[in-house]
Amino acid sequence: MNRLILLCIFLLTASGLHALPTYQSIATSTTANVFPFSTTTSNKTQVIYSPSDFAPSLVGTPVNINKFFIYVNSNATSTTFTNLTIKIGPTALSVFSSNVWATGLTQVYTIPSITFSNLVIGDWIELTLPTPYYWDVSSNIVVEMSQTAYTGGGFYLLNENGNGMKRLHGGVLNPNATNWATGQSKIGFSVIPIQCSGTPNAGVISFASSGTITCGQNVSFTMSNASAEPGIEYIWQQSADNGMTWTDFGTNATTATLSAVNTPVKVRCVTLCTHSNLSSPSNVLSVTVNPVPISIGNDTSICENAAITLSAASYNPLSVLWDDSSTAVNRTINTAGSYYIRLTHPDGCVSRDTIQVRTGMEPVNPLAASYNWCEASVLELSAGNPGMEYLWNTSATTRTINVTAGGNYAVTVTSADRCSKQFTTTVTARPKPVADLPATEVICREDSVLVDATALHGVQYDWSHGLHTPAVYLKHEGRYTVVITTAYGCQDSAATELVFRPDATTRGFSYIPGFFDQLKNVLFTPISPENVLTYHWDFGDGSSSDLREAQHLYEDFGDYTVRLTVSNDCGATVYTQPISIPESGTGIRENDQDILGIYPNPANNMLYLKSAEILPSPVFYIYGPDGRLLKTGAIADNSIPVDDLNDGNYLLEVYSEQKNVYRGKLMIVK
Repeated sequence: MNRLILLCIFLLTASGLHALPTYQSIATSTTANVFPFSTTTSNKTQVIYSPSDFAPSLVGTPVNINKFFIYVNSNATSTTFTNLTIKIGPTALSVFSSNVWATGLTQVYTIPSITFSNLVIGDWIELTLPTPYYWDVSSNIVVEMSQTAYTGGGFYLLNENGNGMKRLHGGVLNPNATNWATGQSKIGFSVIPIQCSGTPNAGVISFASSGTITCGQNVSFTMSNASAEPGIEYIWQQSADNGMTWTDFGTNATTATLSAVNTPVKVRCVTLCTHSNLSSPSNVLSVTVNPVPISIGNDTSICENAAITLSAASYNPLSVLWDDSSTAVNRTINTAGSYYIRLTHPDGCVSRDTIQVRTGMEPVNPLAASYNWCEASVLELSAGNPGMEYLWNTSATTRTINVTAGGNYAVTVTSADRCSKQFTTTVTARPKPVADLPATEVICREDSVLVDATALHGVQYDWSHGLHTPAVYLKHEGRYTVVITTAYGCQDSAATELVFRPDATTRGFSYIPGFFDQLKNVLFTPISPENVLTYHWDFGDGSSSDLREAQHLYEDFGDYTVRLTVSNDCGATVYTQPISIPESGTGIRENDQDILGIYPNPANNMLYLKSAEILPSPVFYIYGPDGRLLKTGAIADNSIPVDDLNDGNYLLEVYSEQKNVYRGKLMIVK
């Protein structure tokens, strides 16, 4: 864009080298000077002009100067100037009275570089002013011309000094030397009409984008509805003290931009009529400036013996101030707390941030210094600290592990705050007691037995019936359990069952005399003997036998009292029963027909009983000719099945409530 502007100015200048200004100085002297456009004298000069110095007359007619002309008084093939600058300003002076430069001038033209070619005496160099200069034509003005360097031969200015007054300052090589001249350089200008009058319409300004910015950003404005006729100027102003004082900024345009704003500011635009010198201010806009966002980190936690480095280095601040008054960009902390930082950026913007650092959750040691592990068992080790992360030296990541061997164990526990600690313990293998009890102890009812549970390594004995000695006497039936504990808490248990050995019993005995001439030869048989080890028969005649089934030959018929003694290790039981060996053809006493009868006899498949009275709980016994019990059972419906017996003679006995109510011979015929 700058190149385009330079090109346009050059073209305008080049095309206007021979144009004539509308107004030009009227001095008549022809003395030539080279300043400020040659190598021999000053590169800057100020000249005082009055309205009467120009023709045609300017009196009473304010003008807006839009083009500036310089008269060429020497030939030049090509001349290039650096920073060619023109300034104009009003002055109450008519001549310079001392070697002091006039101040408060308005720069109306400047260009970094410009070249003029083929200059000849009498040409006018034409410079178009970017912003026209308003002159009320009632005051004198100071015109300043300067440059900082040039190439080529330069060219002369025509110094008009016919009025003999000191109206030119800076006429020697050193512009600050005590020297001023009486002449004027011949200049000219063109104007554009001034048409505004009275008080102009105030404009309405608005933000081009947003009125809230981040510190250091630009903010742009536009204005609408303001007067816009010739002679109107727009003066943009800003105030940093809430409108108490205003400072101009921007250009004479309906748009303006504030660059790199770092503090809140108010903005307005004054619409000025240069002809009437009356103005109207616009509405006032407030620019809100937010600080540049920074972050020294999210709120976090800190663990024991840990450190955190807070850093603002990435923001390249101009200065830093921490809450502890330190000023380094990095700060290392090792305690919980609230930490504050204030940054000043190179553009003057200030940023702040605070980080809260809380005390991190620390794992707590859940392990004892040591544990005892009982062989052939499982020991559970727990890392405690629920909800955290766990890593054992066994590579397990569970909260608990099962230990089946002695050794050193360690677990690293990490909390949600990433606070991590390692805890260790030693597990020592300990032997279990060796418990040994018989599965069953059998004793007699009146006896007791000593059961000894003494075990290797056992120091404590806890029996299920409340005793705590290694050995105990037991005399009641039941199951007994002992828990044996070592000095290290290792346990084993054993149990024994105490059982009473049953008494020797029988349901009495039967006796069967022989037949015919063997009636006195009687066979004695115990009925349903149980738990019997030995038998002893006392036949009532002084004779005895130790056989289970004894056969005894009596010398005489008659009545005898027979006693059977059955015994085992726990004692003896005696059964006594009177018997009768009558003299009869059969050798068997017939039953009382009035009490109980049997029929048919001989029987075939079923034998029936007929009783004169009700027999409670009757049972029967059928013996063979050799006295051996062949069949027994309860009598139901007064009938006894005999279909399983072969042809022959048998002895039938019937008992009711363990009393013999019938004994008789039975014959089976198929």
